[in-house]
Amino acid sequence: MSLLLVAGAGASNDSRFAGADDAQDHDAKPPLAKELFSASYSGVLRPNRHLDGALLHMRRAVANREDIEEAMDRLQLDAEAGDQEREKQLLALRFWVHAVMGRVGSWAPSGLTNHFLLLDILRSKQAIAGLDDVMVVTFNWDLLMERAIESVYEHEIAGFEDYLSHDQIRLWKLHGSVDWSHPTSLVHAFPHPKHVYPLVIERPSEAIPLEDTFHFGGHYLVEWQQPQEGESPGRVALPALALPFKSKHWFECPSIHVDDLRLRLPGVDRVIVIGWAGGERGFLDMLKSVKPEVPTMVVGNTEEGVRRTVAALGQGGLRNIRATRAGFSEAVKTHAFARFVDGEPIT
Repeated sequence: MSLLLVAGAGASNDSRFAGADDAQDHDAKPPLAKELFSASYSGVLRPNRHLDGALLHMRRAVANREDIEEAMDRLQLDAEAGDQEREKQLLALRFWVHAVMGRVGSWAPSGLTNHFLLLDILRSKQAIAGLDDVMVVTFNWDLLMERAIESVYEHEIAGFEDYLSHDQIRLWKLHGSVDWSHPTSLVHAFPHPKHVYPLVIERPSEAIPLEDTFHFGGHYLVEWQQPQEGESPGRVALPALALPFKSKHWFECPSIHVDDLRLRLPGVDRVIVIGWAGGERGFLDMLKSVKPEVPTMVVGNTEEGVRRTVAALGQGGLRNIRATRAGFSEAVKTHAFARFVDGEPIT
């Protein structure tokens, strides 16, 4: 039996196990999209007028209770129409998101997260209950799933090949990761990587991402050596993060990962979806290769959120869907995931 686990932003936001005894700052956990641009993160990135303008647009959208994805779309449409300032603002937001996730992306209170507990449940089902493969797809940039895999399966992810090399669990990060970067066509001399951000913001048309080329490590400079004195040429790399747009969707990951996922989806026998709104159209198209009758479990925190996810999965072709709005923490606490894998009813 092969299980597909889909983790959205709600899974990371609700990653703290309710029984964890730790002194971690609860506010340090990965944010939802509407929280990404909060003033509480001021200081994560050196301010400039392009970033300030972009953040004002995002914060206005939050204040007006608009979808962040729609607000981002408006900036993108302006940029495509020839507004060069909008292009700089969008690039500034990419660096901002990377800086925010760099602060919170490794948040894991004492290692005890819902991700850890869920994967340990699935590992046990692999040992005793006929579950073979666990396929994890996430649109999150944080490292919570990697940390859980390393702890539960004793499998370190230290390069792109490690995401797919384990024989029991594989991970696809379709929207990129806080520890990835995307090398560009721009080569420039720098005394230090910290100088990349202010320069590239002013020259977005020169920093064109190289096709299907990624760097593991999340550095802003690749092919660069620390100079003894003066400056050294290096290739500029952008944060490998797909910003949350509503009308535009692309995968910010190696194409070999996407191809491998497409090959494996037709063999899926169970689907678990946690905290994902179902807005990624490219992935929904891929889900059409999953058998419609496959049992599917949807976990969310609100009735409206669950309803949207169920509707989106229906567009993706899935029909046998069971849903709960109890949330990730409650589903772990009440053994709902174990019951689902065993074919028992969930509440």
